[in-house]
Amino acid sequence: MNKYYSYKNFLEKKLVSKYGIHKIGDKEYMKFSNFGFLLHAFPDVQAFCIEYSDNMEQVKQWIFPEDGELFYVSDMTKSEILNSMIKEIEDNVDLSEDRIEQTMIDYKRL
Repeated sequence: MNKYYSYKNFLEKKLVSKYGIHKIGDKEYMKFSNFGFLLHAFPDVQAFCIEYSDNMEQVKQWIFPEDGELFYVSDMTKSEILNSMIKEIEDNVDLSEDRIEQTMIDYKRL
């Protein structure tokens, strides 16, 4: 197994262990707080990123419009990528809640 696939297997196993697998039909995603996400792999450039939904309604429609940072196998260890992804995922909750709060503020101004 080459380095890229070793990273991919490691990241999938650790993220699923932490966040669990959820299903819509035959499609699988992970969930944290009020949004779903996928681990997206780019084998051609040996990189990974997290793709996010803004809410669970988007997950039901299989829409993941937000892309996280690209993490390259050549730049980081498996654990460094995993820890960076976990930080990004859990920081995204704060951003999502800020967007909801801002929307409520904007709505009250109407």
